[in-house]
Amino acid sequence: MRKTKMVLNKFMAITTGELLAVGFFTNILYPVDSIPSDIFWQILFTSFLCALSTLIYPDDRTSTRKAIMLTIIHYFIIIAIVLGCGYLFGWYTVTHIKSVVYMVCLLYTSPSPRDCS
Repeated sequence: MRKTKMVLNKFMAITTGELLAVGFFTNILYPVDSIPSDIFWQILFTSFLCALSTLIYPDDRTSTRKAIMLTIIHYFIIIAIVLGCGYLFGWYTVTHIKSVVYMVCLLYTSPSPRDCS
């Protein structure tokens, strides 16, 4: 039950973060007149995958070394999910490398699940 609650909590936090990122990208970096409605389903799907990735953290306390390793692994999993889904959904193209750099920077500054618990 605790893990389910953690995944749902992360899902809500990640969805909020993605919505803020979409607002930032579509209003400031690459202004557009409208956003396609299917982006909301894409955000929910990506958020769910990212929230599921928090399951790599064990229930009990671990050593500092293991916690650091899990956090690094989790960071790369999140980057792979967001960039992979973003590419598949057409959120960016390889020619807009600035978008990829901004996404990685936004992901780097977001807190890990251990920071939020």
